[in-house]
This record gives sequence, structure tokens and C-alpha cells, in this order.
Amino acid sequence: MVAYSGDLVKHAIGVLDATANNDREKFNNSMRILNRTYEFINNEMEMMWSRSEPGDYMKFRTFIMGTKNQVRCTHNRL
Repeated sequence: MVAYSGDLVKHAIGVLDATANNDREKFNNSMRILNRTYEFINNEMEMMWSRSEPGDYMKFRTFIMGTKNQVRCTHNRL
């Protein structure tokens, strides 16, 4: 999904540029490509979740993050 970050930024900027320049054709095209990029990301997320076991998420998170049941700190240390 990170692989699509550049495309998301590029096409979002295209939408903003088109809006600033009142260029409806560029706006529509940028929105279409931006939407398609989100569809690619969504499809990858759906595939990832279809291949995973939701009940095992906390075990996986513990493995990746190296933490388990830590108390969240609510104050800043200087």
C-alpha cells in the first residue's frame, strides 16, 4: 500500500491544481485516477484481510511491534 503513496499525492495535487485553474477536464481525470488508486489499495487490503486470521491479530501485532499489553503513557517526559 505504501507503494501507492506517490500516486496518491501526485493525483491529489492534480485535483488541487485543476481546481485552482478551473480546469474541469483535468479535475475529472485526476479524480478518476485518484479513485482508481484508492481502489487498488482497497483491493490489496481486502486480499490481505481475506488471507489473515482476525483472531490472531494481537499475536501478530505483538510479534511486529515487540510489545504486549503495555500501559499507555499519558504524560510527556522532558
